Amino acid sequence: MRAQPFRASDYLGPLSIFDSWNEQSSSGPKAFTLSENGEVKCDYGRAYKTDYKGSEHPAFDSILVPGGRGRKNIENIAWAVNLLKNNEQQCSHILSVCTGAFLLKDARLIDGKDVTTHHFALKELEDYGNATVKKDLSFVSSDRVWSSAGVYCGSKMALAFIKSFEGYQNSEGNTLDGDYQKVLNAVQHDEVF
Repeated sequence: MRAQPFRASDYLGPLSIFDSWNEQSSSGPKAFTLSENGEVKCDYGRAYKTDYKGSEHPAFDSILVPGGRGRKNIENIAWAVNLLKNNEQQCSHILSVCTGAFLLKDARLIDGKDVTTHHFALKELEDYGNATVKKDLSFVSSDRVWSSAGVYCGSKMALAFIKSFEGYQNSEGNTLDGDYQKVLNAVQHDEVF
């Protein structure tokens, strides 16, 4: 899910890792992109088309929210915050990269949770007061909410997220053992980046 303008690297790294997970495993998740109008612009003006727009999307189990300067403009994020509020009950996991944590804050999904964000925005997130901000961690997992500090940290979080599924059995009865190592090997051999 993307609000605009967003930081392209905040979503491209984790998305590449999740795509690799899907490719490496018959039981990996299907990742797709979603925006309000089917296209969004990143912080530097480049336009990206999304797989789906508005309410025209398949059901999802998890949501990844990238950061970017757009998070400061309520008109830019209203759709995304409403999507989070309306779908958080069906999501087993909600992940944010960098300042994407502020959209989770606006949807009140970090209340009572440990969270992190980009180091330039830590104080602002601390001022919110309803979450425990972890300053020296590259990513945090608090119940079903995952957050990361920045670009590279979003990719580290994505890998840790995959590792958390080791031993998990999906609806077809397939165990996800070994998926983390397959994806990690692909990343280390530049098959993803």
